[in-house]
Amino acid sequence: MTSNILVTYSSSLISGSKVDWNTDTHFRWQSIKKFICIATTMSSTVFNFDLFSKVTTKVRIYDFFILESTVGISYLFMDSFTKLYTKRYDCSRFLNPLLRGISYGQLVQTGYFSLIHGSFMADTMRYLAGVFREVPLWATCTSDVNITCVSMKEVVIQCARNRTTSFQHTSVFFYYKNYFTYSGDRNTVSSRLFVTAIAWILVFLLSSVTDETIVKIFNLTNLFTTFTTIITIVFLLYSKNSETAAAFLDIFDETAESSWTMSMQHVAYSYGIGFLGIYDYGTISPFVMVDTALLPSTTEFFYVKKLFLLFILGNLAVTLMSFETFLISTISKFLQYEFKQVKQVYIVGMVCAAGFGITVTFIGISIMYGRRQQLAAGEGGIIGLDILVLYLSAFRVAIIMWLYGVKKFATDINFWLGFYPAKFWSYSWGLLPFMLTAFLINKVSLLVLPLTTQIKDVIYILLTFIFVSIFQIKTVAAHLIRNNIIGAFRSSRLYGPPDSDDRKRRQSYDEVNRQNKCKHNCMVIDEWFDCNHDLLPLSEKTSTLEAFQERSLRNIYHSE
Repeated sequence: MTSNILVTYSSSLISGSKVDWNTDTHFRWQSIKKFICIATTMSSTVFNFDLFSKVTTKVRIYDFFILESTVGISYLFMDSFTKLYTKRYDCSRFLNPLLRGISYGQLVQTGYFSLIHGSFMADTMRYLAGVFREVPLWATCTSDVNITCVSMKEVVIQCARNRTTSFQHTSVFFYYKNYFTYSGDRNTVSSRLFVTAIAWILVFLLSSVTDETIVKIFNLTNLFTTFTTIITIVFLLYSKNSETAAAFLDIFDETAESSWTMSMQHVAYSYGIGFLGIYDYGTISPFVMVDTALLPSTTEFFYVKKLFLLFILGNLAVTLMSFETFLISTISKFLQYEFKQVKQVYIVGMVCAAGFGITVTFIGISIMYGRRQQLAAGEGGIIGLDILVLYLSAFRVAIIMWLYGVKKFATDINFWLGFYPAKFWSYSWGLLPFMLTAFLINKVSLLVLPLTTQIKDVIYILLTFIFVSIFQIKTVAAHLIRNNIIGAFRSSRLYGPPDSDDRKRRQSYDEVNRQNKCKHNCMVIDEWFDCNHDLLPLSEKTSTLEAFQERSLRNIYHSE
């Protein structure tokens, strides 16, 4: 394998420009930094915001660290290597035809995730605009005498008297609840539709730029969120020293109530398990393999002044915009690889238009029935999403690591990167389908009976399962018609590096023979040459050293 290769790649699949990747420089610094930047953006889901505070979820940092070390990073390694190795972001049908249905199932989950976060982004933009009001809308109570409402000013007074107030009795809770319950009020509907349209337009503008610009946006987002997080922590330490210290100590409380299934759910969100996963945007060397764990940062919430609230909402708004851009761009890249005749900007436009249309449809249904808009609230289908990502990821890993084989996968890494993965990763990949299936069974067992109480989740699961099954049945039937049923479970000769010569070398690659080759520098007359002699005949006994040297020197001019 040569130290430099020319990889034909283009973000739009039109220019066909070539990038010269150098393993000595690009592997060490630029690609690793870009990989971490993109992976950090991928883990910036709103569900991981304030993860370890135990306010909304019961996730211990110890459980999360164990699962991300054994499941999350292992899956990320496998997923990222197959994409960097082939420089393709398609359905991986060359690796195994059955992966086509799995990939389209992951496309559906990524699309649904983008719908949820698009609604969250619109909510955050509206809240951020409310910060600039003299008195935010959520800081005061309504005149309804049938509810017990405590304004934010009264909450501060209660805190000064060391009294606690239930969040469900605060003005913030009632404002947020009423925000998603429509009675057909014209101003409320118009405001909601306007903010949603602005959010999707921004996502379209950010997702339709070049790949290099998108990566720069991710870098700026990470810098901004890091800055606002530091400012927030400093502000908390300065104003609420004792409460902040207690909150940080509570994060490391090993006796706190926890749920391994909930921890696995957030690990899946962080590492793209069950989703389309990471896309390199054509800026990462194909020789990079990063073993860096990414822990999502958390922020404890306290009632503070507008400046602090501006930092919190600004941080969340920018992070959500960047994350939504990542989701839409990965969906469009996947579809572009499948439908190469359509330009990327058209695909981005159609995806954003579909996202806006589906969101408006849910808003219309909520207005019609006067119910809570559950898509915007992040409810309805989330349990189904958690079950499906575990099902799809377990199926995908089983196909790659059991049908294609852990040993074959490790040989790919050795051929491409020059080293075998550690035994820990090989064992993790082999056991990963069992672990994901165990969490899947546990998650299914937590469904509330009767299932009619979770009808939306059940319908979503059944529709996705049927959708994936259609692809799988079609794939098997196509191979059966060609009398090649075994081909449905085997990798294609086209799987591998983008260059055909590299694929041919991989097909004839043998690690034992490679190590038996004599590699050193030889002097011929007065010049040094890099030699790669023929295989040393280890099975043939040599009587004398002179005979061996004569045979070796005879092959100098036949070096490969």
